Amino acid sequence: MENDLASWLDNELKERGWSIREMARRAGVSHTAIASALNRKGRPSAELCVAIADTLGVPAIEVVQRAGILPPDPPETAAWRRLNAMWARLSDEDQGRILEIAETWVQKRGRRPRRAPSSAQNG
Repeated sequence: MENDLASWLDNELKERGWSIREMARRAGVSHTAIASALNRKGRPSAELCVAIADTLGVPAIEVVQRAGILPPDPPETAAWRRLNAMWARLSDEDQGRILEIAETWVQKRGRRPRRAPSSAQNG
């Protein structure tokens, strides 16, 4: 997913034949808020992103990620799928324990560079 709200939103408006004012009217926000997002003037608020998402009928997370408020989803790898499958089988209590362990692990590692996973780990 391209992490550029302005380009994406401009394309969406063109595809629908909507002006900035029409988008703003439909979203219930000011036209200056939409114009600012299109002109890359500051980071749009999460509330604006949700209004844009609702108006365009796309998941809010997509717009929030494009705005740079949240990072994009990590690429799905075999290791990630395995981890998700295991996570789903854990109780809430066990998930909490795993999160505590992971947080401690990350804090102890500090700012050391992350190693790329080997092909054996990545499946």
